[in-house]
Amino acid sequence: MPSDLEFNAPNSLMQQIRVERSVFRHNLCAGPGAGWGVGFANVQQSVIRGNSFVDYGMNAIHIEDRSANLHVDANTFVQCSTIVTSYDSNIIIISGCRSIAVSGNMFDCRSQPNTIDCVYVGAGGAYTPPQDITITNNTAYLAHGSQVVGVYNAINVIAAPNVELA
Repeated sequence: MPSDLEFNAPNSLMQQIRVERSVFRHNLCAGPGAGWGVGFANVQQSVIRGNSFVDYGMNAIHIEDRSANLHVDANTFVQCSTIVTSYDSNIIIISGCRSIAVSGNMFDCRSQPNTIDCVYVGAGGAYTPPQDITITNNTAYLAHGSQVVGVYNAINVIAAPNVELA
């Protein structure tokens, strides 16, 4: 089973995509490089807003490959990224992305079988660090050992304020 929505333009450009007010559930694909709710690769000036993501084996939102000027806000995540990897997260931002705002989301990780970062920001496979990432005003119900934001080799990441609840 592949990703639910994949916008992938490695050699061209996609822009002004809006994924809004949708429900994504039960994508438990365990294969490498698949199983996301929404995937953006080299997508510009776009929005992922007001969606619900429930029961995903991999990242609910996967943003990579020079994507820029994106807003990810007012989404709800429940038990996403249940397959254990070194980058367990609800939202992953990697590989040269820039100017991305993640705000006003709700993460419910209380029944999570593994520890995760609600939002993972790191270089990824392309080894180009993301930059100018803002992760603010999110609410997270965390399981033991999980955290709202994990930053692994990124430039200029603002990761507060966010609310952590048990």
